[in-house]
Amino acid sequence: MGVGIHGEPGRAREKLTSANEIVDRMLEAILTDSKPISETETAPPIFNNGDEVALTIDGLGGTPISEICCMAMLTNSWKPKVSKCGAAMWANIALH
Repeated sequence: MGVGIHGEPGRAREKLTSANEIVDRMLEAILTDSKPISETETAPPIFNNGDEVALTIDGLGGTPISEICCMAMLTNSWKPKVSKCGAAMWANIALH
């Protein structure tokens, strides 16, 4: 899971799973991501009350448009989950 198009490792190497599972795991990774500031502190939550966010799905030219559209439709389920964090997801943009 993750890009890794130039030899980077991406986020993780995993066995093939359903699109629903991939979308759910991506959302969980995004919503729980916090970068370390020091050895004992992490950054505040990624979203704050009142934030407006847009989601972009980009296949970087190597993903079939049918798969990109499938992911875009599945990410519509993210809106309620993102709103629980205090943010509003107002756009879902798919690129090929």
